[in-house]
Amino acid sequence: MTCPAGTAVASPVIVDTFFRVGFVQHITLVIPPGHRGLTGLRFTIAGGQTIPGTFGSWFIGNNQTYEMDVVDFPNSGAWECTVYNLDVFDHSWQVTYYVNDDAIYESGTPTVTLTSAPLLT
Repeated sequence: MTCPAGTAVASPVIVDTFFRVGFVQHITLVIPPGHRGLTGLRFTIAGGQTIPGTFGSWFIGNNQTYEMDVVDFPNSGAWECTVYNLDVFDHSWQVTYYVNDDAIYESGTPTVTLTSAPLLT
């Protein structure tokens, strides 16, 4: 997904990342080189912030990969990425959802485990 240059934090772009109904088990987020901390992304479901879990926070980085194990989030498939870009250049992110559409739902508290590593160039 790409966000135009000059997109303010106060008026971010919402990108629909709809997928077939199923349980997201893992997400990989790649922030390519060049973002230099001037962009942000967060995951939302039907407009409500989901990941990161702290309200108002964003994934901000440069040449970084986040691997997230995801448990007990809604299975509607109506996920979105909300993004901003304070740079003078357009920027893109790579997001991969790993969805189990055969899983049996067990209620519980949503949890996310984050790890990050620099991208290999």
